Amino acid sequence: MLPHHPVHRFLIQVLLWLPVCFLAWYWLAGVWLWPVWWLVQGLFTATLPTLVGDVEMNGRLFELVTRLKTRSEMGAGVLSLDVRPLVYAYSLPLYAALTLSAPARTRLRKALYLVLGLLALLPFVVWGASFEILKHLAFTLGSETAPFVDFSGGRREFIGWGYQFGYLILPGVAPLVLWIALHRDFLQDLAPGFFRQTAPDADSPPNPGKANP
Repeated sequence: MLPHHPVHRFLIQVLLWLPVCFLAWYWLAGVWLWPVWWLVQGLFTATLPTLVGDVEMNGRLFELVTRLKTRSEMGAGVLSLDVRPLVYAYSLPLYAALTLSAPARTRLRKALYLVLGLLALLPFVVWGASFEILKHLAFTLGSETAPFVDFSGGRREFIGWGYQFGYLILPGVAPLVLWIALHRDFLQDLAPGFFRQTAPDADSPPNPGKANP
């Protein structure tokens, strides 16, 4: 039986929904990762065609296929690296659990908030996966990519900042900001005074001050 206090009840519902949402997120990754892969693949093959041959989707992984040649005992080939987009995508099950735990006026509105919120979070997954690819090209393969693209100076610092931002900040902050923006009424009922009024109440008495001369 859920507790009567609305805050406790909401938190318990979130904890119950989280494992369900994470399981669905993991097993359905091949579906929701497709638009992320499509955007990343199009972005890099269009902007760095001399360096990136393709970005392939293999299950829950992206494979960066470069145009850099490599030689080994097995013969010559091209250099490729794996990218794990799920690292930047735990914002999706977090947002889903929060949305499913919060009340809504109708089921249609809750479904609308869920779908629109998840779609709005996909660009942040694209950000994280894209900057991981740039990190590999600028740092991991810096000596090999130097003849093709100049990653020196401020470009390397920007790539490092973008990678850290997409890995440490966006996955946790973006779903909370989006959920709060769509559930202001619920938060106001859950915690009165959470949103301060920007304008004074018309029925409140005026603040004392100096009398006008």
